[in-house]
Amino acid sequence: MKHTYAAPNQFRLMATRQVLVLFLVAALASTKCYGQTPAHQANRLISGATGGTKPDTTAPTSNAGTNPGPFDTGPGGPGAIRVTGSGVNTICAGDHFTMTASGGNGTFTWSPNVGLSATTGAVVVAAPLVTTTYSVTSIDPATGQPVSAGGPVRVYENCCPISQNPTAIITIAGSLFNAGTGSPFINPATGQSYPVGTRFHFTGSSPIILSGLAYQPPMGSVLLMDGGKDLYLQDGASLSLAGVSITAACDEMWGKLWVRNTAVGITATYANGTPGDVNSPPASTLPTLRNQVSHSLGGIDFEQASGSSAGPYYQLAGIDFLHNEQSMVLHRVNTPNAARSDGNFVVGALFDSKPESFKAPKAFAAGDPNYPHYSQYHVWFTGNCGIEWDYSTFRNALFGFHSPDDGSASTLDAGENRYENLWLAAMNLNSSNTSGLLALGGPSYFVFPTATSLPNTPQFTTAVANDVLDGVGETRGIFTNGTLLLTIYNADFRQTNNPYTDFTFSQRTKQVGIKVKRLGVASNNTFTLLHTGIQFSGVLFNNPYNSLGTVNTSVFTQCQRGIEVSGGGTNRASTNFNNPCAPTVSLPLYCNTFDRSNGTFPGTAYGIIVTGAPLVSLDPLPSSVPTPVQPRSNKFLDYSAGKPAFYAIYNGSCTAPQFFNYTTFPDYIDIPPVRLQPLFSGHHQLSELCFNVSLLRANQTYPQGQVCGSGNPGLERTNAPNGLSQNSPNPATESTSFAYQLVKETHSAELRVSRATDGRPLQRYAIPVKQEGVFEMNVLGWQPGLYFVTMYADGVPGQTRRLLVK
Repeated sequence: MKHTYAAPNQFRLMATRQVLVLFLVAALASTKCYGQTPAHQANRLISGATGGTKPDTTAPTSNAGTNPGPFDTGPGGPGAIRVTGSGVNTICAGDHFTMTASGGNGTFTWSPNVGLSATTGAVVVAAPLVTTTYSVTSIDPATGQPVSAGGPVRVYENCCPISQNPTAIITIAGSLFNAGTGSPFINPATGQSYPVGTRFHFTGSSPIILSGLAYQPPMGSVLLMDGGKDLYLQDGASLSLAGVSITAACDEMWGKLWVRNTAVGITATYANGTPGDVNSPPASTLPTLRNQVSHSLGGIDFEQASGSSAGPYYQLAGIDFLHNEQSMVLHRVNTPNAARSDGNFVVGALFDSKPESFKAPKAFAAGDPNYPHYSQYHVWFTGNCGIEWDYSTFRNALFGFHSPDDGSASTLDAGENRYENLWLAAMNLNSSNTSGLLALGGPSYFVFPTATSLPNTPQFTTAVANDVLDGVGETRGIFTNGTLLLTIYNADFRQTNNPYTDFTFSQRTKQVGIKVKRLGVASNNTFTLLHTGIQFSGVLFNNPYNSLGTVNTSVFTQCQRGIEVSGGGTNRASTNFNNPCAPTVSLPLYCNTFDRSNGTFPGTAYGIIVTGAPLVSLDPLPSSVPTPVQPRSNKFLDYSAGKPAFYAIYNGSCTAPQFFNYTTFPDYIDIPPVRLQPLFSGHHQLSELCFNVSLLRANQTYPQGQVCGSGNPGLERTNAPNGLSQNSPNPATESTSFAYQLVKETHSAELRVSRATDGRPLQRYAIPVKQEGVFEMNVLGWQPGLYFVTMYADGVPGQTRRLLVK
C-alpha cells in the first residue's frame, strides 16, 4: 500500500479588517484540468456565486507564473484573519476543498452555508456544486471589531480531480483491507485517522475489498476511483459515511460500491454525525456538506441475501446520487429491516443526472445519436426494497424506481418525496407477484417533463422495449402491473407547462398520472394538465372485498381524461342476480372533483370514461362488501362548455353486453335507454348508451344530503373561477400583496407557501372569504430564494404564483 501526502503550499489573495464581509470576485488563476474528457464537455466552469448553474465553456487558464501556490489570504496585520486552503482554489465537481482560519479571537463564523461541513470553527470542508465565494468572520481582540477574509472556490465539471492539487492526495495502491492489513483510512505512521477532508485515490484495476472491520473515512473526505473500479464491502464489514464523496478519479466512470450479502451494512449521516429521521424533514440547521456518490456505472449495489438472511442494512441520510448510470440497486427478497431493529431508510437524498456531466463511456456531445443521455434508473430493485424512503428528490432520469418482473413480491413504501422530469416513469413496478404492495403517503409531488416528446435515442428505444412492460412510449407518474396493490394519499401529479391547443393533447407525448390494475385507496390527490389522471388498464383484479378500491376527495383539473377504466372485471357469473353479465368489479368513487378548468378551450374532455369491456360498477357491490360504503357525490365542472366539450361520464363501451353502474347516473342520461332494467337498487344497465352520456341541465345537482366537504359538490357551472394574481412587489424584501378572487359559494380559503427547490410546505395563511380581496404577506426574515404560493378554496388547490424573496 502506497501512501503519499504533502502538506499544502499557500497562495496569496487578500485579507481585510473591514466590518463588512468582502467577497473576492477578482479573477483568480486555476489549474488546468487534464485527461481525455471529450472537448465538448471538458473544463466547464460552473458559475454562480448566487446559485447559478450554467457552465462556462471557457477553459480555465494555466496556473503557472501567476499564482503558483494554494489558497492563502496572507497574514494581514495584528488581529486579522488568515485563511489557507488545501490547494489551489479550483476543484472538479464531486471533489472537496478544505479551508483553515487563524487569527482574530479564535472564534470563526463562515458563510454562505453552501456545501459546508460547518458554519463555525477554524477548519471547514467545502463542496460547492457551483462556484461560490466564502468568507469567514471573527473579532479583533484588540479593537472588539469584526474582521473578515475569504475568497471563491471555483467549480469545474468534467475535469480530472487527480490533476487538481495532486500533492494533497493519499494514493492507495492495495486492494484487500482487513484486520491484518488495517483500514486505508488510518495513517500507518500515526495509527490515527487521516484529517478531515482528506482525498484518497484508489489506483489499479483490481477491486478494493473492505473486509471484516468497521470502516469510517474521515469526515468530508473524498474517495477518487479509477475508471471501472469497484469497491466491495463484505465478510462482516460495515461502512460509515459523514460528508464523504465517492467519485471518478478522472475522465471515466467508476464501477460500483458492492455491498455483499456477507457485509453488515452501510450508514450515511450528515457531516456533523446527525442520523436520518424518517419522521420529520431534515432541519435547516444541518450541515450542507452532503455525502455524494457520483459518476459511477452502478452506484451502491446490495447483493441478494442468502437463505433466510435479510441481508445488509442501509440507513442513508443527506446523500446525493449524481450522474450515475444506476444509483442504487437492491436485491431484497426477504424482509429488509431484520438486520437492524431501527430499520432501513433513505432520507433527505437527491437523485439527479445531467447529460453534460456524464463521463466516458456515457459522455456524448450534442448532435451525437446517443445525446442526451440520462441516468437509466435511480433505484432498481426486486423484492422488499425498504421500509422508509422520505424527504428525497428524484429527477432527470428514465425511471425513478424500477422493478422488473422477476417473480418476487415488489414492496415499496415511499412518502413525502418529490419526482421531477422522470421521462418514462417515476415508479415503474412490473412485478406480477400477488403479494406486492406500493404505499405512498404524502405530500408527494410528481412534476412531469415539459418537453413535448421523449428523446429519440437508443437509450430510450431500448428502455421502452425492455423495461416498459406494455411497450408504450409515454410518461407515467406510477405504473404497476398485475395484482400489486397501490395505496396513495396526498400526492400531486402536475404538468407545469401548457403547449396544448385543444383537448386532443397531441402536442406532447401522452402523460398519465397513474396507470394501474389494482387499487387499494387513492385519496386526497390532485391531477393537473395531464392527458389522463388515473387509468385502470387490462383485467381489473378484485381485492378481498371484490372491489378495485376507492378514489375519493381527489381533484382532476384540465385533464383530457380524469379517470379512464379500460379493463374488464373477472369474467364470472353473478350469483346474486342471476345475471351472467352483471358487474363483477367495483370502483367506488366519491367526493372527487372533475374540473374542465376552461369553458372556451377547444376539444372534448371527459370526467370519467369507460372503454373496453369493463363490467364495472362505480358503486360498491352490496353482496361483497360487509358494510357497504354509501355512494357519495362527485363534482363535475364544465364552465358552461356543454356537450360535447365536456362529458361528465362517458360510456364508450359499445359492444353489448356492457354494463356501467353509477348510483346517480339518471341525472346524466341525455337520451332514454332502450331498456332500463335495475340490477339492484339505484343502479341501471347502460349497454345501449354508447356515447351520449353527458351533462343535462344547467342547474342539475345531486340529491340533497349527499355532500363532500363544504357546500354542494354536485354539478356546478361557473364562468368566474377562483383566481390569484401575481404578487407585488416581486421580488419582495419585507412584505408583498396578493390580490385574489373567490366565487361566492366559497366557504374557506387559504394561501399555502412551499419552497421551490423541493416543494416542501412552509406556511399556511387563512384569507378572508370575499369575492375580491387583497392579502398582505410578511416575508421579513425569510431565506432569500424562490417560493411557490398556491391558493386553496374549500381545500381544492387553484392558481400558483412564484414569489421571489431577496
